[in-house]
Amino acid sequence: MRWFKINIVHVILALPMICLSQEPGIPSPLHTVAMSSIRDTSETVRITAGSISSFSYTTFDKQGKWQQQGERDHLSRIAFFVAVKRSLGKYFEAGFCLPWYHSSLRYNGMYYQQGTYTVEQISDIRLYTGFHLSLKRTILLLEAGTNIPIGNGLPTALHPAFPPGENGYLSFWGKAGFLIAATNTLTVFQQTSIDMRAPRSGAIIDTESLPGSFPGNLQVIQATIKPGDRLVFQTGITSRRHLWSFSFGYSFLYQFQSKAQNIFPETSTDQNFVNQNLAPRSVLHTLYAAAFLQWNKFYAGFTTLGSPGGFNSWGEWTNALIISFKI
Repeated sequence: MRWFKINIVHVILALPMICLSQEPGIPSPLHTVAMSSIRDTSETVRITAGSISSFSYTTFDKQGKWQQQGERDHLSRIAFFVAVKRSLGKYFEAGFCLPWYHSSLRYNGMYYQQGTYTVEQISDIRLYTGFHLSLKRTILLLEAGTNIPIGNGLPTALHPAFPPGENGYLSFWGKAGFLIAATNTLTVFQQTSIDMRAPRSGAIIDTESLPGSFPGNLQVIQATIKPGDRLVFQTGITSRRHLWSFSFGYSFLYQFQSKAQNIFPETSTDQNFVNQNLAPRSVLHTLYAAAFLQWNKFYAGFTTLGSPGGFNSWGEWTNALIISFKI
């Protein structure tokens, strides 16, 4: 059917980019099965390049209230990435994404040295494989993959800078979704995904950076850190007008609380104290709009998104540019 060939990179282009509750790297939908046309049988390889720019305008506290000031503020981030996808027969495809991150965060609290913390790093390479099945006017999408760390991430488990990508953690993820052609020009979509980062042992915790008085005389302890898993639900619509496509959507992200285990030296008091200072569970609500232009084998477009609500998370305004072509 003709609508199968509509480019839907704009459909799921921009999930929220988050501090506590946000995806810290390139939003996963940017390089999924759903980001390219589904499917031109002559397409064997698709190459995509893009850039993302974000800046914070607020934070949401644990009650969900807006806070203009805090110990960490004026967060700005940019990222550039290149992704390659190859078809593997009629139903399957595989690919990778290689991103570079830059983040700048001003810290004015009392537990670290005040100033601006900057991180620049290629922290991980994202590998994935996908499956899609066309059923009349519906497409079912399944995908799974892993982020393999390349960089080391931040130097300590508790650090004022914004983490690059998955922050040196090995991660695994999966997603499922569907697209329904309501008309020849209107598409409805939904996608649900989960990202799970594997625990990393030997993480360094500087006790002097912990609020309050650490129970003990040690300045540094080690622990196994398990970052909280992330669940993302996204839904929206896409309308096609000649060579242009426009989409509008909403996404909901929930991140579970991070945990510390195997603390050395270990007491139950130490473990409880450290866990209280790791990232808590958090939520972010995001709205976005996108416009894309298709000509010949190329697609290019712009996406903008903002976060109107949440708790224990950053509110950011994000803009993304992307260009994609098939071989």
